[in-house]
Amino acid sequence: MSVDFAPGEKTTTIYVNPMADADLEGSESVTATLTGATAGEYAPPVIGDDDKATVIIENTTAANGTGLLARYYDHSSGTAVHAANFGDLANYTFTRGTPTTTGTILVTPTTGNLATLLGAVSIGSDVKLSFNGGNLNATAYNHQIYTVTGKTAANFTCSITSDVALPTTSSSNLYFSILPVHPPRIERVDGTVDYEWMGGTPNGNSLTPDNSPDNWSSVWEAYLHPTSAGNYRLQLDADDKARVLLDLNNNGTFELPGEQVLEHGWDTAATGSPEDGVADDETIGTFKISSSYALVVPASAAARYKIRVEQVETTGEARCRLQWSLNNGTFANIPQANVYSHVAAMNANYNYTRTVSTAGAMQGTILVTLNGHGYSVNDPVDLSFSSGNLFTPTNGNFHGAYTVALVNSANTFTVNIAAPTLPTSGTGAGYVLNRPTTTSPVNAWYNVVWQNTTFSGAPGRVGTNNNGTNDSNNGLYGIGSPDPSIIAVDSFSVKWTGQVQPQFSEEYTFSVLADDGCTLKINGQVQDMKFLNSANNGGSGYYYDSATGTTIVNFANSSLKLGSVKPGETLRLDPANGNLALGNNSTYTYDSGTGDLVVNYSNLANVAASGFVVGETVEVDPTSGSVNLGLLPYEITAATSNTFTVNIGIGAFETGSGNINVSDNSDRQVSAVYAAGTGTYSYTSGSGEAVVNFSLLGFPPGTFQLGDTVLVDPTSGNLSGQPYSYRTITAATATTFTVNYGTSFTTGTGSIAMVATNTSATIPTDRIGAYAVNFGPGKFADGSNGTMNFNFANKSFKDWSSNGNERYVRIPMIGGTRYDIELEYWESSGFSRCRLYWFSPSQPKQIIPSERLYPSSVPQAPAAHTSETTEVALVGGQFSYAVQGSNAGVITVGDLPAWLTYSNGVISGTPPSGAAGDYQVLVTVSNDDGTSTSVLNLHVDETTGTVSRDYWTGIVSGGVASIATGTAPNGSDTLPTLEGPTDFGD
Repeated sequence: MSVDFAPGEKTTTIYVNPMADADLEGSESVTATLTGATAGEYAPPVIGDDDKATVIIENTTAANGTGLLARYYDHSSGTAVHAANFGDLANYTFTRGTPTTTGTILVTPTTGNLATLLGAVSIGSDVKLSFNGGNLNATAYNHQIYTVTGKTAANFTCSITSDVALPTTSSSNLYFSILPVHPPRIERVDGTVDYEWMGGTPNGNSLTPDNSPDNWSSVWEAYLHPTSAGNYRLQLDADDKARVLLDLNNNGTFELPGEQVLEHGWDTAATGSPEDGVADDETIGTFKISSSYALVVPASAAARYKIRVEQVETTGEARCRLQWSLNNGTFANIPQANVYSHVAAMNANYNYTRTVSTAGAMQGTILVTLNGHGYSVNDPVDLSFSSGNLFTPTNGNFHGAYTVALVNSANTFTVNIAAPTLPTSGTGAGYVLNRPTTTSPVNAWYNVVWQNTTFSGAPGRVGTNNNGTNDSNNGLYGIGSPDPSIIAVDSFSVKWTGQVQPQFSEEYTFSVLADDGCTLKINGQVQDMKFLNSANNGGSGYYYDSATGTTIVNFANSSLKLGSVKPGETLRLDPANGNLALGNNSTYTYDSGTGDLVVNYSNLANVAASGFVVGETVEVDPTSGSVNLGLLPYEITAATSNTFTVNIGIGAFETGSGNINVSDNSDRQVSAVYAAGTGTYSYTSGSGEAVVNFSLLGFPPGTFQLGDTVLVDPTSGNLSGQPYSYRTITAATATTFTVNYGTSFTTGTGSIAMVATNTSATIPTDRIGAYAVNFGPGKFADGSNGTMNFNFANKSFKDWSSNGNERYVRIPMIGGTRYDIELEYWESSGFSRCRLYWFSPSQPKQIIPSERLYPSSVPQAPAAHTSETTEVALVGGQFSYAVQGSNAGVITVGDLPAWLTYSNGVISGTPPSGAAGDYQVLVTVSNDDGTSTSVLNLHVDETTGTVSRDYWTGIVSGGVASIATGTAPNGSDTLPTLEGPTDFGD
């Protein structure tokens, strides 16, 4: 094509009209180049160096996604590299070959669809294996990738080689994960990642034997003890159905229909004779309110109101929410203090002995421990069992009425048991029922759950719930798993893959609320996620040295990433137990005239005399008396052996006294950090020596040397009863050190935590797992140890770690660009959830919507150029520009000026004299999904300009501020730079 230039015109505009294209492609470039010129009767225009212009044609950035591709698996592990994550279970047989450095592993899948699994395996393909037992269950062989060398219709074979002799032939079971994608149990597109599967069972309590979230029935029974007389109403919300029975006439039984005071879904509009006399339907998620009932304050335990909640669940989500209201007031959960279970937990495990094993006529005895039981021979007693052989439902139903056969002591008694079939002897926990006057009343609801919908047979759960139906997640139990018919509750893993498309070009915060754990990848890179503000987190052991006050906190086994604590920072600490954890209910006296509040802490037995000192900051919380303050910090102004004084202000409250809690929460500065982790030990009783192996912790050579002291804590094995203590190293190698525990223990092995408190080695940041703070010398007993909670907010999670708190990462993004995203999730036990959010300065926090997500099962957008596309350089000044691309793209650049170079992802150089002008650098980003083209528009400015200035002379003092407004300057000139304009006129 040709273009025209008017006389004197140096630029012109060319319009490029792209054709509509339905294909998903990367951006494309169109370059126009002037190749020649004519001008008729006039001299042709001169074409200079700026003879080209490039325009980039982008694909549409309209959001039209449908979600992410989800793959669900029926196994999981808290170890990220474990093949249980995104894998299946199998039996294996390992055969050591000749030479002994070779062998084969025959893998026979036992879960999943066999044909589908073996269809994904071929000779030469890779599979990850994690061994649960057998001789290959060792670090050298676990979680490794093996190559498939053979396959049949029932199994496949992998080869194994080693530099040293392999162990002897053995067999056991393992988890395997076929690479690159193991066939999932469920594959689908999820519009969003917004799941609260919860536990599926009542309050998330585990049910025996199969913990199914469907087809169960549950009973909660308690005795109401209102502390205010009045008219009470109840409200109930249930899924599938529930009802409430209340013993209004206090005769110990529930008469129907009158004492069924409320139901939700129990009686429907089609029910011919509803128990409460009302045939109606209820809406799940909406409370149904009962009539009003006049209740009095019970004069004794026997006068409490017996209450029973019955619930039935078939399929889908489950819930049971119960609340009460006094005198038409606001509804709220029934406080724990207003209910009693009238059951007593056995003070020690029952001892059951089968004495006669004749089939059809078996007999036995049960020894029950219940302090101050008060029973006599031939007294009836009701027993239930929550663990052990008498609880296991498949053994039979042994809960119920017994007769005291022998009173062994004031705290123990024996009953006889007889049945056609009895389990073998054993022990377990249990309850003694109908104990309203027990010496230790239980403020809780007694709960029994059956794995059927008929409240019949041996129950799958026996226990108590402090808050009845609302003990977990306020009565919302959820569905329990992504699909209970395919994926069992607990121990499942999920992988969501695809692309995400932000709307705005700015920093986005991605956050994941996952329980148990997760890993987030953007552009194929694992993101370093941090804790959002939350309650203090535990998992950190501490050791207090009374002589110095130094307290070592080992967080290596917590969910906090190693290296996250730095010297000099201040941490919010909360000892959870041990001597540093303070009790409640100290006393105070307050003098309104002086403002002094004197605290007597003599009740705190773990605090030494004169433990609190002048100048120390302490946090206190008055709980009764004339002073009404929240938890606040104050500096101690005076102290005695068992009191300290703080000043809370003159006349703040009336003079008086009361109870006060001295908080063990405090802000303390980190004075040092240390290498820490957990290794293994081998203890020999004859010598007392424990050889500690730290080879897997990544510590540098020389971390532990002969003569050093090391802080150690055996966490398993025969030394596990030994607390944190300093030990002197008596021998050391590159991967082990030896300490002595004396000869009074049995030879054995186990795990041991260690902190290198006085090493001279340089410790890498990512091995730092402990820190030191000071709690003051002489305040507590020497060698105190326990668990330390502290606030992890804005500190990095360990990847894949189990923690129910929300975690986040901030990433700069380009609006309209699609970024690869992968979210991996695992659930082990208890509550389960996974929710993926984002927010930015222009985007309020929300679950990432489906239209901004694109599943990996559809064509993916190729890599894109994500750096700024406009930059400015100065002649003679160093220029550097990092070229960045999305989705693991390979970057190439073209049309670089001679004074620029591209290396290691950076364009750099110095524009020489005469280089001022505009340049376009072609940037190409490619990956397996295609190629995108972009340009860097670079403008180079000259630096020969000057700075004009006015000046006034004869100013004696005061500077510019002393010059009257409107005074004309004495002169003007120019400066080549603003640097150093001092001493003018000297």
